[in-house]
Amino acid sequence: MDYSELVNKVEGFDENELASFVSKVKDWALMHGIGMRSKNNFDESSLVVAPFTLLPSPITKDCFERAIRAQKLLNKLLHRLAYDSEFLDYALASVLEHDEFTRKLYEIYTEIRKTEPVQRVSLVVVRNDLMFVNNGIKQVEMNTIASGFGHLGPSSNKLHRYVVKQLRMDKHLNHIPVNIALSKLCEGLIEAWRHYNVESAVILFVVEEVTFNICDQRFMEFETERLNSNVRVIRRSFNQLLEQAKLGENMELYVDKHEVAVVYFRWGYDPTHFSDETWSLRLMMEKSKAIKCPSIQYHLVGAKKVQQVLCYPGILEKYISDKEEANMIRDLFVDIYPLDESPEGEEGYKLAMNQFNRFVLKPQREGGGNNIYGDDIPKHLKSISRKDAAAFILMGLIEPVPTRNILVKQGYVGKGDVVSELGIYGIIIGDDNRIYLNEEAGHMLRSKLVSSREGGVAAGDGLLDSPYVL
Repeated sequence: MDYSELVNKVEGFDENELASFVSKVKDWALMHGIGMRSKNNFDESSLVVAPFTLLPSPITKDCFERAIRAQKLLNKLLHRLAYDSEFLDYALASVLEHDEFTRKLYEIYTEIRKTEPVQRVSLVVVRNDLMFVNNGIKQVEMNTIASGFGHLGPSSNKLHRYVVKQLRMDKHLNHIPVNIALSKLCEGLIEAWRHYNVESAVILFVVEEVTFNICDQRFMEFETERLNSNVRVIRRSFNQLLEQAKLGENMELYVDKHEVAVVYFRWGYDPTHFSDETWSLRLMMEKSKAIKCPSIQYHLVGAKKVQQVLCYPGILEKYISDKEEANMIRDLFVDIYPLDESPEGEEGYKLAMNQFNRFVLKPQREGGGNNIYGDDIPKHLKSISRKDAAAFILMGLIEPVPTRNILVKQGYVGKGDVVSELGIYGIIIGDDNRIYLNEEAGHMLRSKLVSSREGGVAAGDGLLDSPYVL
């Protein structure tokens, strides 16, 4: 079946037909929670439609299935790394002196290791982000904190199924795989709540002071409570928790009068989210009996530096002993160099200064908008000391295959070539002795114009999308 049939059908619309069709689809999107609060004209009572592609984007079946198959292996790898203190000490050593945020997280990790933990179990919602190149798929990064779009990913899938039906081209529906990420992620939260084993305890969502990506967060809350009516979800910002959170006699975490079973961080992944007081709050929560999503070691294992260290020969194979499984993961990697003063770091630094168009410079940050490209790479490195370059990694630039699509943003509809990034979700519940739950948990797809460097939907650069499996 030819994907180009869909593209030709839409591109065959005249200007008025396209405007009418897009208007209807945008209304459908808003009525089904594909929205955000406006950053320009914020109003708690109103939403704007989230940017999206009018059509799903093509992905080969082989690439899609390889990405899904790899997820449980990646979950297992991350869990073993997170609970290996010697590995984290080794992997992050060169970053700590030069990156204050990573050092602050690591100080919490160091502090909790001084005493016997009251809660050994961790929950993590992982998202493995990948791009498609001519010879397969390559890993962009692993997200272990605030891995968003658990609602907007499946909703984009439903949007594109609606579009295909409106085009009267139902024969293409089988190429748009059903996406159950929302229910799977919420089931993970519920399973951790069950593991805590106090029925009256709540799940705490830690959120920003003002939430723009409200649909993605609230639908996760609503679905969790729908799946299990005994579960109650509460939302609090750091500032609210400074006033309301405290520890009980047995290190239970209380917010107001609610005992907390699970802390789900949708905030706290960037240094701008913290003050001296909220760093102390983060430590208190980590010490508590509540199950954290993620625990501090899982937050650290999502660092870009860990991704780089895994590229060294033999490191991955130490944790994944099956050769076929290890090769499946290693095939996802691109070349990544340190920028410390080791021999590998000196090689990376020379490449960054002389062959910068082949790479992207990445700090130890999440949330988008932090990467440095092109001739800005040597400019930035010249602006800091040689030692401070160790806070960054140099990653081979992935050049994905572009496809034609129609972009729908607030006040704008246009045609263009886009590139896509596939996120595969994973859920892990475990401790230092065993894994209780290890699942692949659905997917999301984001696309952006070929000319765009960043792809964050919430930041306004990317578009919600869904895969059309060839």
